Amino acid sequence: MEFVPDINLARKTHNWFGYREYSDAYVVSNENLYESMDFMPQNCNRALTVAASGDHPLSCSLGGAKIVDTFDVSYNAGLITKMKVFAIGCLNYLDYWDFLLDLTEDRDFTLIQNIDKISKKLSPTEYNYLRSMCGCKIFSRGNSPGRTEFDISRQDYKKLQKIVDKPYNFMMTDVVNLSGKLTENYDFIHLSNVFDYIPAISQLEVLQFLVKRVNVGGRIFVSHLVGRSVCKEFFINSKDFFDGAFKDWRIVETVNKDISVFERIR
Repeated sequence: MEFVPDINLARKTHNWFGYREYSDAYVVSNENLYESMDFMPQNCNRALTVAASGDHPLSCSLGGAKIVDTFDVSYNAGLITKMKVFAIGCLNYLDYWDFLLDLTEDRDFTLIQNIDKISKKLSPTEYNYLRSMCGCKIFSRGNSPGRTEFDISRQDYKKLQKIVDKPYNFMMTDVVNLSGKLTENYDFIHLSNVFDYIPAISQLEVLQFLVKRVNVGGRIFVSHLVGRSVCKEFFINSKDFFDGAFKDWRIVETVNKDISVFERIR
């Protein structure tokens, strides 16, 4: 059953501090997602990632994942992810960036470039939500669209037009409650900064569940904001990390203590 957003609550809370049900979503990631693609296993059939700006699932597709499931606590993250898929399917490279930039401007919904091509693919509920949120900045820039070295390249955009032909499966939940939503196993799980705002004990509980959802040879990629994640020190320094639930795992890589990659070896 489709989630029906509470318009009044969304208009009231979309710009509140922290990550919430209607928090604004970036239209372009402020992360270097090409870095995570380098750690994706070969023959990746299914991946799981935070939706965020929509660039995370797109990077998983570029990295070879045939099926990508997404999750996010914010309804707007799921919406921008879906709109990006539709935009890639009908817009050229430059129009895509103009469309994303327009989404971040405080203007009438109908004046957004090429919105008619995108909105007709949305459900009536999603379309009504966008119209009702006019004047509310539910999308923000992250990085400026089409302006940084980490943006999707023109060449990769053409690849996406060939391989992404339908919206990703989206689960509206935070990572702590993700366990109740998952029914599949994965070859790659991308946890981008999701541990930076939850207690250490919750981080470990999430990991203890997720390791059971990874196929042999699969990987978990965890990135952290500098100085924000209690879990990163645990990953790198604890001798007990690979006991118990983690005994079938090995560390693949740590990058400047801000990225940790783990692989299931048996």
